[in-house]
Amino acid sequence: MAGSDADVETIVRKLGEALIKATRTGEDGHYNTAAMRDAAGYTIDLRELFLNKDGLPDYGGRSWPYREAMNEALDYARMGSDERPRVMSTLRYHISNLLRERLTAEQLADYGMQPVTAIERQREDRKIRARMARIASRGDRISSVSEAEIALRGVVNLLRNIERATAEDTALDDLYSSIAAAATERTG
Repeated sequence: MAGSDADVETIVRKLGEALIKATRTGEDGHYNTAAMRDAAGYTIDLRELFLNKDGLPDYGGRSWPYREAMNEALDYARMGSDERPRVMSTLRYHISNLLRERLTAEQLADYGMQPVTAIERQREDRKIRARMARIASRGDRISSVSEAEIALRGVVNLLRNIERATAEDTALDDLYSSIAAAATERTG
């Protein structure tokens, strides 16, 4: 452990108080976002007090002593077992974003974390899906090998979802023959 027991106790209490505020002061069944973000900050502070197996701060939150301290904070906040999964899911979202603000890209890589946030990944995924939809529906041209790979992954997924029990065998054979012919054809 990198911090003292007193440090851990202080942060566990602050984290518990932030979780109480986050879960009890939100509106319409939602959590208080600012308080949940504060709780995420305290969670990272808590993780910094524990070391992982490599002797580095436990930013991944995997060490047993950290997990015990985290459970103490949840107990302090009087989180029932039915409430914890939702709280932890929301908390992990904010932790992920804050880690990307606090750590460098190199540090994130050392911990096996991607430098982009979940929202950034979702935006990129939506952009790719929209591009693939335009290619499929409007006949836009594929402009790169990576786009072709993405399109082909989509085709593979579609083919895997064919209900073989109800599909006509001759139609499937024709489909596979067309795909094989297209795969061997090179266009200029």
